[in-house]
Amino acid sequence: MAELGIDDATLVTRDDEGEEQVGAGRVRLVPAWIWTLQVDDRAG
Repeated sequence: MAELGIDDATLVTRDDEGEEQVGAGRVRLVPAWIWTLQVDDRAG
């Protein structure tokens, strides 16, 4: 993540949900069905 200059990332998964600490930051795991519902919330 340091290569990209980011501290947080979101990984869309099939079923997994949670949060993982990695060396340079945090990765949020979100199931695809939840992510698709959240996209509309961010658009407006």
